[in-house]
Amino acid sequence: MTGLRCGVDIVEIARLEALMQKRKNLFLDRVFTQAEQAYCNAKGKAAAASYAVRFAAKEAVSKAFGTGIGESAAFLDIEVSQDSQGSPVVILHNEAKKTFQKLHGLHLVLSLTHERSYAVAQVVLQVKEPVSGSFEQADRIDADKTAEEEYFSDEDKTVPEVRFADAGRAAQETHFVDADKTAEEMHHTEAGAV
Repeated sequence: MTGLRCGVDIVEIARLEALMQKRKNLFLDRVFTQAEQAYCNAKGKAAAASYAVRFAAKEAVSKAFGTGIGESAAFLDIEVSQDSQGSPVVILHNEAKKTFQKLHGLHLVLSLTHERSYAVAQVVLQVKEPVSGSFEQADRIDADKTAEEEYFSDEDKTVPEVRFADAGRAAQETHFVDADKTAEEMHHTEAGAV
C-alpha cells in the first residue's frame, strides 16, 4: 500500500530580496548550499526569483514531511538542483534524508514556478505506507472500499504517474535523487531550468 503527501509554499520575491539585501551572506549561508548560491547568482537580475523559488521548495518539502523546517529537515538538508534535462530535483542530506527514510519515502516530485511578484513550489511525496493525511478509509464514496482501491484499478496496482507542467515547459516528471550524488553531478544542464 502506498500513500501521497503534499507540500506547497509561496514566497513574495520582493520580501525575500529585501531580507537578502539586509543580511545577505548570513541569510544565504544559513539557507542555501554553495551549489544553490552559485546557480542563483549566475541568474543575474533573476537571482532573487531563483532564490525565492528554492526557499519555497525547501518549505514545501518540509510540509510534505509533516515536520516544517527544524530538527527533522533543516534548510541546508534540502537542496534544489536540476537533472540533465534542467528539471528541478530535490537532494536530501542529513536529517532530511533520515526523515524521508522514516516516512518510507519512495519518490519526491518537485514543481517550481515564479512570476514577477511570487515564487511557488509544490512537492508530492510518495510513501510506502499510508501516513496521517494519506490514503485512508474512504467513507465518502464507498464504505467498503479503501482510498487505495479508489485510486488503483483491479488490473494495475501501480501508482498513477504524477506529472506537472513547469513554467511553460511540457509536462515532465522528476524523482527523488540520492544524496550520495553531488549537486555538481546532477547539474548537467542549466538551459531552461528555473
